[in-house]
Amino acid sequence: MASKYEQFWNHKSYALIGHHKKRNFPVLTLAGLQNAGKTVYPVDASIAIVEGSKTFASLSDLPETVEAAIIEVSKEDTAETVNQVIAAGINNLWIHRGTDTPAAITAARKAGLNLCHGTCAVMYVNNTGLHKFHGWLNKLFKKY
Repeated sequence: MASKYEQFWNHKSYALIGHHKKRNFPVLTLAGLQNAGKTVYPVDASIAIVEGSKTFASLSDLPETVEAAIIEVSKEDTAETVNQVIAAGINNLWIHRGTDTPAAITAARKAGLNLCHGTCAVMYVNNTGLHKFHGWLNKLFKKY
């Protein structure tokens, strides 16, 4: 049976939230989702286009409600971004490894979100090179 981390990638539409001026936009996650045929809306108020895709300044600017959100912002912005995800009515949330905080995790759990955190999104959506090895190790130690 697939883990909740693997099941997270079964959704059809995603908001991929970054802030390019503070941390490079997650282009590997974007490409992996696009290559898998998913609808992906990059959300980043600091740039207009990323990898040829138009970005949206906020979740409220998206043309439709998405099924899931992936947060890859700087750690100091994660809790506020979780609150924006909650306000947008998105129930499935991935907080990228190294950007999760106790406040962000508490807010997501209190809101009843289906939360995945503490691991790298890229090893699920762009399973090549180092990320493939990282995924293999996590499967070996039952952390996938």
